[in-house]
Amino acid sequence: MEDALDAQDKAQSAGQTVGQGSGKSSELTVEQLIEMKAVGVTPEFIEAMRKAGYEQLSVRELVELRAVGVTDGFLKEVAGWSQKTLTARELVEIRTSGLTN
Repeated sequence: MEDALDAQDKAQSAGQTVGQGSGKSSELTVEQLIEMKAVGVTPEFIEAMRKAGYEQLSVRELVELRAVGVTDGFLKEVAGWSQKTLTARELVEIRTSGLTN
């Protein structure tokens, strides 16, 4: 649970969309923390996403990216394919389609 709390701190310091659903809370819900922990959203993962230019990901997007296996290595590979920054949805679609270089 400590990793989940560290991830919460990272998410909040990165300006993540937290308390999703109500749009009012600045705190992650217990359900979100459990979901993040279950798929492996760690502070390191959040930091890797930030360094790759994905600073405004929602909790849902972080969970989806991690669940399909998006890594910083994958982001570097995909960055060479496109001159524009891909959306989280596009990254998930590329990853799940099995496209590789």
